[in-house]
Amino acid sequence: MKNAFVRFAGARALAIVFLAAAVLLSILNARVFDQLIGKEFDPRIASLTDSLESTLKNALTLVDDLNAAPTEVLDLFRDYAAHTLTERDLLYIQIRSADKTLVESHLLGNESPDIQPLAALPPFDERAHWDVRFNDQPAQEIRFPILKDDQAVGEVRLGYSRARIKATARRLAFISFALTLVMMFAIWRGLLGVLRGQIVRPVAQTATQLSGASERLGRLSRDMASFAAETSDLAAESSKGTDNVTQTGKTILVQTTQINEGLRSVLDQARRTLSIAQDAVRFMDQTNASIARLGRASAEIETLIKSITKIAGQTNLLSLNATIEAARAGDAGHGFSVVAKEVKELASETARAAEDVRPRVHAIQTDIKTAVAAVNEVAAVMRKISGAQENIAAAVQQQATGTDNIKALVETAADKNVEILANASTVSEKARDTSVGAQETLKAAEDLERLASELHARVSIF
Repeated sequence: MKNAFVRFAGARALAIVFLAAAVLLSILNARVFDQLIGKEFDPRIASLTDSLESTLKNALTLVDDLNAAPTEVLDLFRDYAAHTLTERDLLYIQIRSADKTLVESHLLGNESPDIQPLAALPPFDERAHWDVRFNDQPAQEIRFPILKDDQAVGEVRLGYSRARIKATARRLAFISFALTLVMMFAIWRGLLGVLRGQIVRPVAQTATQLSGASERLGRLSRDMASFAAETSDLAAESSKGTDNVTQTGKTILVQTTQINEGLRSVLDQARRTLSIAQDAVRFMDQTNASIARLGRASAEIETLIKSITKIAGQTNLLSLNATIEAARAGDAGHGFSVVAKEVKELASETARAAEDVRPRVHAIQTDIKTAVAAVNEVAAVMRKISGAQENIAAAVQQQATGTDNIKALVETAADKNVEILANASTVSEKARDTSVGAQETLKAAEDLERLASELHARVSIF
């Protein structure tokens, strides 16, 4: 849009320049033309004078060598002037011979300039100098002396009329002014067409597009403001939730620490219980070995009872034989009969005592077997308990490791929650900044729509 305004301003400035040039051309006066003639035509004649130097030297050589007639010299200069000079500059050529005969040629019709009488011809030592005289007379001329044998035989006079040149310049100025006006009108119409086609319509379209863009920008700004408000609310809620999570994480961390300490205590207790169970298993093994030895001892007692019973039976049989022999001896064997009776009674008591011990030994053996079975069962249970304690210790150790990991994770989560809380605060701040930016954008969109309306109003004049 800025470039379009620049092009429009440039076109207007160009039109104003053309109008100013036309006005300046229309108010040029004779003095201005005189100055132009003095600046343009007089230097041109001077340059033409320099260009005639070689031809004049050739003409003087011709006069010196051939004693040529003035008419021949006149023809020579006239032919050269016709090819070199323009009719607007050159008006006449005049040669005055030594016998005062005037030979003259007019190149521009019958108009005769005002020619003054000849001045005294220059001496021979000034032959190389051209007498170029410019004055304020209506007609101006340039004089070239012609010498022969150091004597002046004539001169060449070239002249032009300021009045004729002024009239020609005025005609050209009038024609230029008319052409300028026509060109100005055509250029103005063309500029208006260009303005309408290249600037006005695109600017109008641009203004329409700007108006639509400003409306869309306004809607987008309002949506951004609403989104920023929602984001800020969500960030605040997230911050509150994160704070709650942080507090919960701290509580979990404390509880996890307590659980970890409890698991460590349980682990220590399980290890002590495992040690006791292992000691009990060893003790039960020792007890089982002792009971096994008691079983073997009771079996030996059983064998001993059998031997005692057998000995008591033999002793009883021996006492019976002794009684029989004492009866055969009569009074002489009476004392031996009493001893035999006592031995028989002792054998009977021994047999009864052995029989009495036998059930007890059997009961002891039964109890020993029962004790051995019970000890074996207790030992098996203790081994299971020991294995269970080992499993418990391993499980508690694993749980302790797990609680350590949970503790580390909770600590990490707490740190992350702190970062999330900081990020939520940053998001909230950015959302507030976005809301402020959206308000500024909405204001800019309203300003843009107002400028588009003004642009429509400005362009509508075309």
